[in-house]
Amino acid sequence: AFLVAVVYSTIVPLMLGGCAIFFFIATKVYTHQALFVYSQPYEGGGILMYQLNRSIFVILYISVCLFALLLGLKQATIASISFLIFMFPIIFLVDRKVATTFVTPSLTLALSNARMIDELTIRSNQRIQSYRQQKAERTRKRRQASQRTNTSLPTQPISEFSSTNGNSLSKMHINVRKGDDKTQIRQRRKESSRRMDKKYVDKRTYAADADSDDSAETGNIDFYLYRQPQLNKSLWETKPRPYR
Repeated sequence: AFLVAVVYSTIVPLMLGGCAIFFFIATKVYTHQALFVYSQPYEGGGILMYQLNRSIFVILYISVCLFALLLGLKQATIASISFLIFMFPIIFLVDRKVATTFVTPSLTLALSNARMIDELTIRSNQRIQSYRQQKAERTRKRRQASQRTNTSLPTQPISEFSSTNGNSLSKMHINVRKGDDKTQIRQRRKESSRRMDKKYVDKRTYAADADSDDSAETGNIDFYLYRQPQLNKSLWETKPRPYR
């Protein structure tokens, strides 16, 4: 349409006003389409802008040359040369300005932003995956340690000694001699109780009550003597823990 308008405007100068009005309206329509149709951020129509921009400037170059040629055919050699020398550099400068300001940044900046966003997304996903793996590993190790602790603990309750000792004490016989008074019988009963304590107390009860402070109250010092605690090799720290 622009080439046809250039030809008719050159041949018939009266058409110049009508063509100017037509292309003024066409420029408004094109601007609207370029801003709201072709350059949608989430659609694929933006790629058409590069081809459309190049087509427009090619048509402008051809139109300037054609208009200068028609002026030359009209015996207006000076006007033809002046128009060509004046318009061609202007169109070329506008073409370079558009390419530098819009085309090159849109081709490179969008890709750079997309690459940066992709890298950030990949790093974020890697951090999330690593955190989930570490959390699962810590949970698994905690469960294994808990299972080892449960299996290493004695299955016999601590109160077993007290129940056994109580039953044995209830069945304990004390020899009473003729002439013994109440004090002697009470002393002999205490000695028998100490012997029964030494007989039925095992090493697990020692380990369970190693931190108790009842020795001052009961008076059974032998019961609270230090014993080697039961070793649990599964809880030994031979390697640094992940939280250190």
